[in-house]
This record gives sequence, structure tokens and C-alpha cells, in this order.
Amino acid sequence: MATQLPTLRIIEPNLRGPSGHYAEFVRAVSNRSAGVIGNIDIAASAGAMEHCDLGPHTTVRGAFHGQKWREEVSELRNALRSSDPFLILTARPATALALEVLARGVSATDPKALQRARLYFHWCSRGLSERLMSRMAHHVRAQAMAIAPTPTIADFLRNAGWKRVEQVPYPILAPATVPAAPPQCRILLMAGAARMNKGLALVAGVAELYGQAGRTTTLLVQTTPKRASEGHGRNVRQVLAQLSASGAPGLIMDPLAPQSIAYGERFNGALVLAPYEPAAFADGVTGVVLDGLLRGAPCVTSAGSWPGRLVERFGCGVTFSERTPRGLAAAIDAALANWDGICAGAQEAARALAAEHDPAHLARVLARAE
Repeated sequence: MATQLPTLRIIEPNLRGPSGHYAEFVRAVSNRSAGVIGNIDIAASAGAMEHCDLGPHTTVRGAFHGQKWREEVSELRNALRSSDPFLILTARPATALALEVLARGVSATDPKALQRARLYFHWCSRGLSERLMSRMAHHVRAQAMAIAPTPTIADFLRNAGWKRVEQVPYPILAPATVPAAPPQCRILLMAGAARMNKGLALVAGVAELYGQAGRTTTLLVQTTPKRASEGHGRNVRQVLAQLSASGAPGLIMDPLAPQSIAYGERFNGALVLAPYEPAAFADGVTGVVLDGLLRGAPCVTSAGSWPGRLVERFGCGVTFSERTPRGLAAAIDAALANWDGICAGAQEAARALAAEHDPAHLARVLARAE
């Protein structure tokens, strides 16, 4: 008699559409879960994936309509009461504390309820309130599975008292083929949502330098907000105005997040600009850099950051420490001067990272029987 594959529930209130890293995450798991997961039920924002086919075994429900926290608690309660493993795609200490409280009404009749919980931590929550909430969720830390994309986050969780910690590389679908490196760089690309801690002000400063010099290098900056429903904050609006007024002849500001295929095509012949703040991006995975390297696109990024260590590992770009527009501009010029070398490093990175970040690794962990 064949063993029935488990159904996996995924809870992500911020999954709002078929583009972006929330969508790519669930698309990756959906496409590489055959043989270990049966059906996948995703609780997302209303209408999130109406135009995105995730396959016959994946269903997206519009579970969140505005009262996000109340609706998230309802989804967590239902997940605890089910017999299915469930994944909280963006876990926070507040989520763990909510599970701790909700489990009190379930554990008497189902002592394994928390063991079916999988919490994916994208970053280390080091604030005082976060530490206190995590400490209060002692049953969750003892029984639920905490999943970390990097060894640093895994060690952080273990030191915080989590007993079941799994370190699994961030799931990402590699393209079927990696484009051959072009003879020269086609475009400087800052992909992903526009955020201050991603070095947006440095890129705006580089655009001003290019404007003053009349440099025609194509510079494409995606200017979408992190969450479309919230818009940009004041600081980002000011920097985007500075960018727009830079006078750089090759500047392209794109306010739209491209769909999956168009997004991937942007990396062909691109030098990816990821001048992220080292402290903010020291631990967690940077999806944009991975997206680029899996397509053979080299990168300029900050020394001391997670993407910086990746670039240094493969020699697939340039890292810089002088966090000024001139420091970033010099790093870009150094990368362009060694274009063949960093493209060769990016080709090597594409091959290695496709295997390391295969979503099948995560699918097997999520489906593991208790």
C-alpha cells in the first residue's frame, strides 16, 4: 500500500501577487516538492496569485483582507488543529508567542500539534522585545521546527533556546540554462524594491556623478516600494527625487515589479548593484544577488555582508568598503575592468548555487514525519 504524501499548509499574509520573493519562494517549493509533499495549501492576501499557475497540487487562498494580525491568528489556530505540517513563511518572535498561546487550547487533545509547526526565520531578531517574546514561547522553542537559511541564523536560534533547528539554503529555482557571458556589460542593474538599507542613496549619488560627467552607461533602478499597499517612506521619496534629478543620461527608473520571466531576463548581461548596509545584511540571504548569480550576472556589493561573502567566495564581482558614491563608482569601474574574470566567476557560482539552493532540500525537511 502506497504511503500517502502529506499536505503542507503555508501561511504568508504578505504574499500579494505573482512577483517578488514571497511568490518565488512558494513557486520554488511547489515546483520541487514532487514525491515528498502531496497538496500545498497557501494562505495569502486576497487575489494574490490569480494570474500565476503553481500547478495542480497547489492552492492559493485569499485568507487576508486587511485585518492581518487577527486573520493570521485564525490561520495559526486552524493549522494547529489540523493534522498537516504547516510553514510560517516569515516567522517572527511575535508569531512564536502567538503559537505558544494558541497551543494551550490544542495540546491537551493533540500533544504533537506544535511539532508540526515549521517557522522560517529570514533574519536574526535581536531587539529586546523580540528576545522577550521568544523567551516566553518556551513550548514552541522546544517542540516546533525553526528553519534558517544560513549557519549564522541557525546558530542564533540555537543560542536563543530553539531545540529543533534546521539549516537549509534558501529555496530558489535556477533557470534551465545559464546565459553565456556577453563581451561587455549591457546594463547596471539595481533590482528589487527600493529601500534605504539597500544602498539606494549610494546609487543615487553614483547617478549624480554620471550626470555631471555625461556618462551614458545604462543604469536601471527598480523603484517599487517594499509593499505596494504602504508606498514609500519620506526618506525613500527624497532619494528617488534626487535620483530622478541626477541628469544621468542612461538612467531608467522603473516603478513596476516585473513578472517572473521578465525579471529574470533583466540579469542577462547585467552588473548587479547591491550596495547593501553590511550590518543589515550580515546574516540573511539576499534574493536579488542569488537571482543574478544563478543567471551568470556578476555583482558589486558591500564587504562584510552575506552577498559580499558570496562574491568573494566565487570571485564573481567586486566588494567595497568605502560607503560613498565615489566608493561605489570605483567598485563599479573595477568590476567593468575585469568583466571577463567576474563573469567566469559568476558562471561557476551559477552551477554551484543551483545545487545548493535546490528547493527540493527544503521540501524534504518540511515533509519530514515527526
